Amino acid sequence: SGHADSSMSATYLLEGLAANDYVDVTVIRAGAAGTITAVGKFSTYIENVAAARVVYTGITTATAAGANLNAASTLLWNDVTKDLGFTHTNGTNTITLDAVGSYAVHFNVPGTGSIANGNVKLVANINGTPVVGAEAKQGFVSNVSGHTGTSMHWSGIITTVSANANLTITTAQEGAAGAIAVPAGYQGSIFVERLGSTADLFYARATTLLGGGTDFNPATATAVDFTTENLEDGAIFTHAISGTAEQVQVTTAGDYLLMFNAQNTGAGVRVNSNFRVTVNGTAVSGAVASSFFLRNAGAQNETSGTMVYLLRRLAANDIVRVTVQRESTITTATTNQNTSLMLIRKP
Repeated sequence: SGHADSSMSATYLLEGLAANDYVDVTVIRAGAAGTITAVGKFSTYIENVAAARVVYTGITTATAAGANLNAASTLLWNDVTKDLGFTHTNGTNTITLDAVGSYAVHFNVPGTGSIANGNVKLVANINGTPVVGAEAKQGFVSNVSGHTGTSMHWSGIITTVSANANLTITTAQEGAAGAIAVPAGYQGSIFVERLGSTADLFYARATTLLGGGTDFNPATATAVDFTTENLEDGAIFTHAISGTAEQVQVTTAGDYLLMFNAQNTGAGVRVNSNFRVTVNGTAVSGAVASSFFLRNAGAQNETSGTMVYLLRRLAANDIVRVTVQRESTITTATTNQNTSLMLIRKP
């Protein structure tokens, strides 16, 4: 099928670091032996979270139904940090967002299971209603050549319209039945930050590509058309929902944190798509999401990818786009939950 690319992404709040602490990222084989090299470059973004910022962080190892993530339930959380503005009781599934506004939400959950073609789906919900596009379902387990480990990730912006909105993360079986659990000695995490106003924010969604196409596995790199706009600070960003919806122009020079999510589905076997960020038409090295493998066995026919990347030193009037191109099998893959792009200007 030609499938050779993949990607990984995780966002985590590191609590209580001391002066002169150092952070490293390690890698270890999780499947068959063989050489895997970087496509472009790996990236790590570390930001100091000042005490004045309003955040919640929690950890999880199980759902309300037990250890199995591969079944319909909700994740249970234990508090790590809980600032005023969040309400939660340890061992429960509901995190209450006290104020109306926009929140940056990041959740990451590792898993392991000895089942063929298993896949867990995680979904963020507000007051019991799924948030459009807030799904993590890149946790495919083949159980071939020692491949039993996996993980699910999502990073994005969720906006509430009423006070005391309840945030939950549900689990579901997307592929074959069987047990997939958080590995012993590991834990899942959630990090929520209240962003307050819409200043410095951009958030838009897409269901088509430039020109109106709906195949998110095209033969040539094609821009994603962000025709539904949720948030835009007009003093910082210029974006139109028609005509040039594929491009987001920054009108102020600076650093911008990009969060991107896509969810694909299709009937093809071993399909994978590559999403890449470009600035003024030039691909940004390392800014790629390629975790969209569709095995289409054991009922597994949905997948997703997420990317968090700091775009450094953008100049005024630079244009950001996201393109997608086929990486493996020649067959159609469509988005079934919206593709989303978020940008936050950093001070």
